Amino acid sequence: MTKVQDIDIAFAETLKKHPDFIPNISQILYKNATSRIEPTNFTNTNMARTRVLRLDCRDFIEYIVRNAVIIYSAYNKLIYNSPRHINNEWANASSFYDIGEIQNAVETIITNRNINSILYYTSNPNALFALANAVAKTRFNPNWYNNGYSYTPDPLNKGEDFRRQIDSIGLSAGSEMLTKIDHDVEIIKPMAKVNVNYEAMNRCLREVVAGSQVKYNRSEYALDGTLYATQDVGRKRKNQEDSVIILTHPDNDQFKFIAVADGVGGLDGGEKASNMVVKGLAEWFKSVPADAYYLPSGLKESLDNAIRKINSDITSKFPPRNGRVSVGSTLVGAIVTENDTIIANIGDSRAYTVSPYGVSLVTTDESKVWAEFMYEHGGRRPTAAEIDDLRFNPESNFITKCLGNSNLGTIQMTTIPNSCYNTLLLLSDGVSDLLSHEDIRVIAQNTPRDEITRALVDKALNNNAVKQARFTGDRVIPAGKDNATAAMYRR
Repeated sequence: MTKVQDIDIAFAETLKKHPDFIPNISQILYKNATSRIEPTNFTNTNMARTRVLRLDCRDFIEYIVRNAVIIYSAYNKLIYNSPRHINNEWANASSFYDIGEIQNAVETIITNRNINSILYYTSNPNALFALANAVAKTRFNPNWYNNGYSYTPDPLNKGEDFRRQIDSIGLSAGSEMLTKIDHDVEIIKPMAKVNVNYEAMNRCLREVVAGSQVKYNRSEYALDGTLYATQDVGRKRKNQEDSVIILTHPDNDQFKFIAVADGVGGLDGGEKASNMVVKGLAEWFKSVPADAYYLPSGLKESLDNAIRKINSDITSKFPPRNGRVSVGSTLVGAIVTENDTIIANIGDSRAYTVSPYGVSLVTTDESKVWAEFMYEHGGRRPTAAEIDDLRFNPESNFITKCLGNSNLGTIQMTTIPNSCYNTLLLLSDGVSDLLSHEDIRVIAQNTPRDEITRALVDKALNNNAVKQARFTGDRVIPAGKDNATAAMYRR
């Protein structure tokens, strides 16, 4: 017997025993689908209560969605295909309660191939309540049953025969739609928990958690053939203040997260701040429900909250001095979901996408030079050529925002479709300052995937960036001037 049948029997037995529950049936169904299972909503008779004890809220959402399809199919079949001798006047709003709500749900949400109906109603409680109300008041309508030719009142059986009639009609008429629901349910079933040490499977995560990553002059990481990272202390620095993380979700290996944090140069303890950032984000990502991968509508807000919590932790541990940041870090992070990638950015670490058509900078530097450029050009972002020029400005690394600031303000968030790129790169300024757009494109498009981040970092370490600057003569950015970190997701 399926979980849906268990719920149906539990409700039927309960309404036989307690017909006074009928006015509250919608609320009971909705609360069990959204809050927690309340066994006391069901009678003990014929093990009705026992049937729901092993269920969870999502089973009740599935129950609502499946019954919407059955009712929709039964209504349409009875209206358009019934024999003439059957009086179809009963098939109206008095028995099919709010059929318009059910029709809209089935036609726009439940049968939409681009929407997982179970996840949609999990994330949209108002829509779920409206559908639960319509389903409950139709499914458990006490006024109708089939005596062979027409539907007449049947207060004693509380609509049990009516429900059987709807089942027999709806199941045959709505089989294709029910198959769609089967797919929606199957795709969000939790993966079997494997008894493994999550940190042991990911050296990058293990070193971040231990706080040892910033102690190494050189680190290289790879994970599941799609995620890579390389970082180097650089030629001009003694300490590694960059931190990097690459992650797959413990319950969904298609769900990815990568981040680069750069301890703000010239501030004591920058390496501590960058480690706090990536460590805190790793803990947050592991706590995100795995099925957010399929319906990421709440991820931006959740990520925003996580970043603000980390910022609060940094400012609590390292309070600003005289109104100025004492310890800080930049951040660029990306979450890869089923169809979209969400990118968050604070400071001047960058996210680039690479496709067969070229390279695009996704993020906007929060720096003095960029702010001045955009002010002078009416808010326009610089072009790729102008971006390559701006890095040669002597004040290009004066950032206007970082974590560790008690007044963080709005966090830069961008959503891009996965289809617009095949390679996503996150770079600290120790890499992006030394490489032009063309440098990045050539390396990303012509290097084996497991060597791309290494090649980006090595070029930044070994090749000066030289530009004939306007009015100021030659300007050179020396190779290896800063810590250099590159992280990559390769589809």
